[in-house]
Amino acid sequence: MSDLLCIVSPHEKGFWKAEVYFSGWEEGYLRDAFFTGKIGGTKEQIINRLNEQYQNPKIVDGVTGYCDECGEEYCLLERECTCGGIVNDP
Repeated sequence: MSDLLCIVSPHEKGFWKAEVYFSGWEEGYLRDAFFTGKIGGTKEQIINRLNEQYQNPKIVDGVTGYCDECGEEYCLLERECTCGGIVNDP
């Protein structure tokens, strides 16, 4: 079992990015590698690149938005927060 973890999230400039951690992620860890897709590219394209680069990476969604009202982070492209606020892109 590999601890290789790839966190995929959209960037505010219009491309997808991936942070790679060879030994899993913990608060304060520095990433071991970083990939970006092309502006206007898709999430699937960056995931395909990760799958080509690494064998059986664990790929998870990173932060995809924040609630304007309470500041809660969201990871699944939600648009409405549990507090009733609107979730905006990071």
